[in-house]
Amino acid sequence: MSFFKSSKVCHRQQGITPKLAWAQYSNAYDRLYYQNDKFHTLSLYLSGGEQTHRTDIRSELGGAGKFCLMPQGSESRWQLGDPQQFMHLYFTDSHLKQLALQVFDIDPRQLALPDLTFFSQPALEAMYRQQMLLMDWSAPESHLAMAQMSDTILVNLLFWSTKTGHL
Repeated sequence: MSFFKSSKVCHRQQGITPKLAWAQYSNAYDRLYYQNDKFHTLSLYLSGGEQTHRTDIRSELGGAGKFCLMPQGSESRWQLGDPQQFMHLYFTDSHLKQLALQVFDIDPRQLALPDLTFFSQPALEAMYRQQMLLMDWSAPESHLAMAQMSDTILVNLLFWSTKTGHL
């Protein structure tokens, strides 16, 4: 039996509001148990991850440009391989439901996020890479832009999810 020393590093994190937060990490050669108690998480693999997979369900391998959607209350187990970088958007259920009602007139009681592992969505990826990755998260003047971009990402996630039948 081999044991891995966790190499998870948080490069930056920023709470935007009590309902929205961001974090950017790197990790490699690790086994993880992820319990998502407080927020939904939309994670994008920025680089690496081609040897990463979930061990609690049958899953494909990860890789740059792949997303994972982990709903609040979900649990997952992961085997990580090669070095990878990823970025998480954390958001509350109430925030997502408020957006769904305001933008799409979706009854919030009908909204339940699925647990999705390693899916691609080019428009969302572009927003992560071209906006959030390049932004100075520590600058207070960036927080309004981060909140607006977070909502744009979530609206696009809702739109994509309804069109593909994931909601």
